Amino acid sequence: MFKTLMENGIRIGIGSGLPMDLIIRIIHNVGWKIHAFIYIRSSEVLGKSRHDPIMINDSMEKLKIKDRLTVLKVGDTIVDILEGENAGIMTAGVLTRTQKRQELESGEPDFIFSDIREILTLIKHIVQKKYFIYGL
Repeated sequence: MFKTLMENGIRIGIGSGLPMDLIIRIIHNVGWKIHAFIYIRSSEVLGKSRHDPIMINDSMEKLKIKDRLTVLKVGDTIVDILEGENAGIMTAGVLTRTQKRQELESGEPDFIFSDIREILTLIKHIVQKKYFIYGL
């Protein structure tokens, strides 16, 4: 999925409430390539946790992204959805069994996916946007 997104010019970043060392271990353990991500940051580093939009705002500032309509926050919890909404960007919830569909729906995300790979169904739309942020 990451390869397809990158091949379509979509930049991928990770913002997480987990400690940085754990984020890096997860990336390695699941076989992702560090260079696939243009931004990796933890709320621990920035001093505020989600649902505060500090990580999204920080990533946009560092990447010089001005247009909030070019960013999509993808996550599997209501806190992820609220973080995106508080940042004024599009949101997508993914059902990973951490929370039920009804819980994610209560945050009114723009999209809900049963599987993260379903994000590829948006490829025609997000290719024009060029940015994608996923939270662990």
